[in-house]
Amino acid sequence: MDKEFIKQIARMSSLGLNLIISVLIGIFIGIEADKYFGFKYLFLIVFLILGFTAGIYEIYKAVKRELNTKL
Repeated sequence: MDKEFIKQIARMSSLGLNLIISVLIGIFIGIEADKYFGFKYLFLIVFLILGFTAGIYEIYKAVKRELNTKL
């Protein structure tokens, strides 16, 4: 395999991992905040959405950066 292909695979897998980690951190913070404040799922939903949004934003920035280097 050529080195550029391997670099592309590494970049794409890091984007997926970044999204998963952002969502998991959001879930963890949401669960802990719900326990602390005594809510059922309020903070879980809020921080899940924030984690997902942060992950998507990181993917957007990486794709934009990649497209700018190709031009």
